[in-house]
Amino acid sequence: MLDTMNLTNISSADLKQIVKLVEAKEALLTRVAKVDRDLAGYESGPVTTRVTPKAKEPKNRPKLKARIIRILQAAGKDGITVKNLAGRLRIKARRLYNWFYTTGKRIKQIKHIGKAKYRWGE
Repeated sequence: MLDTMNLTNISSADLKQIVKLVEAKEALLTRVAKVDRDLAGYESGPVTTRVTPKAKEPKNRPKLKARIIRILQAAGKDGITVKNLAGRLRIKARRLYNWFYTTGKRIKQIKHIGKAKYRWGE
């Protein structure tokens, strides 16, 4: 490697090595920044990495609500977990967690009965 940083004496091999080192450093800094963002999420709640404009409400939302209610009613007093419900609806569990946190909490008959578990109760 170079003993001193004299730009007039840099060989092409040294320059290639410097480029590799700088690229490796940039990749590591990117990873460190991501870890910092993830850690910050535990301190102040979820961290969003990008801001997207509010989209129009999906057309299938009323259908999803009806399907969720129908499955919760069929589950009875034992209820159903979000994971099982997501499997039956063929959607991601994360979408259901968000649904219960936003839309679901406004429906009084939906009862949270355990960790990620809900039931329908009159």
